Amino acid sequence: MLPELVSLCRQTVTVAPRTGVDGYGEPTYGAAVSYRARVTGRRRVVRNARGEEVLSSHTVYFAATPAVGAHDRITLSTGDVNSTETGAVTPEVIAVGKFPDDLGGVSLVAYLA
Repeated sequence: MLPELVSLCRQTVTVAPRTGVDGYGEPTYGAAVSYRARVTGRRRVVRNARGEEVLSSHTVYFAATPAVGAHDRITLSTGDVNSTETGAVTPEVIAVGKFPDDLGGVSLVAYLA
């Protein structure tokens, strides 16, 4: 990410990688790691992993480039979403994109339901 944009990443999100499913078919997750990010509450239509058009309500711009997949769990701060509901704090990850910047680096962006 461009150095000018890193200064805008004042929020913290937690990413827990999906490790599999339990005996009941529910997903299981590994240890969560916190990252600096910029969370915006902008609605936009994006394509999910199956190619379907889905409405995204939040976009997360990461200051670093962690390994984040569409099945991982991203937890937002309750202050960022103005809610304590589980659906708002841990929204579903719709899509993850890596985009090159002007300096040869890569920016990671996650789109959340």
